[in-house]
Parts: sequence; C-alpha cells; structure tokens
Amino acid sequence: RTLTWAAEQAESTDDPRRATEYLTAAREAAEAISALDR
Repeated sequence: RTLTWAAEQAESTDDPRRATEYLTAAREAAEAISALDR
C-alpha cells in the first residue's frame, strides 16, 4: 500500500522536491518488501 500510495503521490504533484520525497519513500518501501521476500 505504501509503495503504491507514494508512487501515486509522486505522479500527481507539481513540486519536484515533493515528488523526490515520495519517490524516495517508494524506493524504501520496495527495498523493505524485497528484503522480506528473501
């Protein structure tokens, strides 16, 4: 959920800094999911 939410927020914002923050959160969520899958 967090991964999808962060990606959607990044896509919908017009603020590049905010988009970067959301994409960082999405990346961290993806890394956490990947670590759990190992």
